[in-house]
Amino acid sequence: MDALQQAALIRARSALDLAAGSPVRQPGLLASRYLKSMAGADAPGQAARFAEERRYGDTIVKAALGAASTSSAPALQEIHADFLAAVRARSLVGRLLPRLRKLPPKTPTIRQTGGTSATWVPEGASIPLTAGTFAKDAQLQALKVAGIAATTRELARAGIADTLIGDDLIRACAAAVDSKFASTDAAVTGTSPAGVFNGASAGASAGPGADGARADVDTLLAALVGNIDSVVFITNTRCAAQLAMLDLAAINPSGESTLAGLPLYFSDAVPAVLGLVDCARIELVGFDEAELDVSREGALQMDTAPTGSSIGTPVATQQVSLWQTGTVGLRGEIGVNWRAAPGAAAFVSGVDYSPVPASS
Repeated sequence: MDALQQAALIRARSALDLAAGSPVRQPGLLASRYLKSMAGADAPGQAARFAEERRYGDTIVKAALGAASTSSAPALQEIHADFLAAVRARSLVGRLLPRLRKLPPKTPTIRQTGGTSATWVPEGASIPLTAGTFAKDAQLQALKVAGIAATTRELARAGIADTLIGDDLIRACAAAVDSKFASTDAAVTGTSPAGVFNGASAGASAGPGADGARADVDTLLAALVGNIDSVVFITNTRCAAQLAMLDLAAINPSGESTLAGLPLYFSDAVPAVLGLVDCARIELVGFDEAELDVSREGALQMDTAPTGSSIGTPVATQQVSLWQTGTVGLRGEIGVNWRAAPGAAAFVSGVDYSPVPASS
């Protein structure tokens, strides 16, 4: 950690320690204030100024800057862990983590494809013998979810930049994870996993209102292959709210929501589907490490679909200098991957449970 990073970390920590309020820190707040401090601070060559001042609310923070050392590494790990905790809290997949089958990376797994059976036998008779069948699955390796946000130094120094800078990057990473998880997309080798609804049994929604919602729930339960003890419903936020208005779902913002007596998870990034997912049959690796980085001297291709690559034949692109434009590049990365067993999910598409007006 260089001197500038140390100063930013000191400011972020001190503001959190001195600020009044709940002793429970909001996930992502430390990472957001660290990013703001790094983005709005003076150039690294001026980091010899040993006192830094930033105002957070009514608190003015002044902190002495010590020398960089090998003990600085855990401090950056704390920042990265705070960013990861915020993405997990925002993400549907992050909230599902305790229910999913978590695996170490690059670990071969065995999946049961057929079970043994038992039967009634009379006294002294031979017990029938059956054998289970198994399949070996390929290793899973974490894949990269990453985002870059560019902001001017003037915006970074603004009083509202704490949430603008950090929260936007947190939201983007969480949305990228959730939209892929709850999709029918096929896997792209070395880039992204398949959505859990890829190859799943699908059907069209039975329609709006409570009757349509009940019919869709019944369709999904009938398609269930796994154990009902490990299944959850997933949908988007609008659909969850509609189900609550129909008194079919119980929404608990600070805990677990339910639909038909089963857990209900929702996210803004989920499409217009209602799905039933057997979490015990979904393997996941990663989602336990994150990385944050800040640059003011590099160059960016200002494009939502950049063509630049360090592998293969380089493609000529127009680059924008961060230094020349007084801009700061903020990058967040998370490693995660998953795999759903066949039959682990079912869904109905095109859901819209808007209440049906009563006939006159």
